Amino acid sequence: MIKRTLGPCKPNVKETAYNMLVRPKLEYASPIWNPHTTTQIKHLEKVQTVQPDFLKTIEPQKATTDLIATLGWPTLERRRIIKQAMTFYKKFLKNIINITPPPGPTKTIKKWPFMPPGAASTLQCSPFSPVQFASGT
Repeated sequence: MIKRTLGPCKPNVKETAYNMLVRPKLEYASPIWNPHTTTQIKHLEKVQTVQPDFLKTIEPQKATTDLIATLGWPTLERRRIIKQAMTFYKKFLKNIINITPPPGPTKTIKKWPFMPPGAASTLQCSPFSPVQFASGT
């Protein structure tokens, strides 16, 4: 729809539309949900590598990676890492926000009316898990 609607527009209008309409959808909840498989990362990055082809009216013979560098767009993975670090700082070092949902009643555990914090393995693929910090991702 964006390509069809903005096809005849100038490249700066197309870039603004990408930054305002497409990128926020890709980055929504990225500090919490950070893809940890190569397939998921490639799938997200593909959107950003396809978009400059739409802007090739600037320099049609230029490669996509060179065009991304010319536009000054950081990779989505880099933007996710920055947002993840900011969220970690706010959560654990500044205690500004509380990401943990309030405990609620459970159906499976009868003797406890509420789920104790850390009882579930919700942090297994969390961006704040010790495994991810140890591996550097």
